[in-house]
Amino acid sequence: MPASRPRGWAASLAFGVASHIATALLLAPRRRGAWRRTHKPSTQAGDFLLEIARAGVHAGHWMAARATATQSDLPPDERLSQHIRTELEHRGIWSPRVDVTAVDGTVFLRGREADSIRADTIAGIARRVPGVVDVVDDIRRE
Repeated sequence: MPASRPRGWAASLAFGVASHIATALLLAPRRRGAWRRTHKPSTQAGDFLLEIARAGVHAGHWMAARATATQSDLPPDERLSQHIRTELEHRGIWSPRVDVTAVDGTVFLRGREADSIRADTIAGIARRVPGVVDVVDDIRRE
């Protein structure tokens, strides 16, 4: 398991996915009639399940980040990385394609981002987090 992944992330992910599927199943009978009139049957199930899976993955990741962000037994650099990830998630601009790693107060941002403004915003937020000495922006803008 990579060092950047929080403990218990798999359980949190499974819980998030399961809760969204259960919610969708409970709400499905109420929406079924209107949905059939507006969507083709062949794409309805696929789109619906894809949206549920996306929401579940996001919820599981958010829960895992929140659970480990409060743990005091994390090394300072890992706490700093978690703080930045939490701040990005809180602002709604977290991208799973961008890796955040801190070493001795220097934050390394690596990965790909299609939107250059979003990539610049991620780097700017990382610079403003208390405890950050420097930010190395290696995000490839595509």
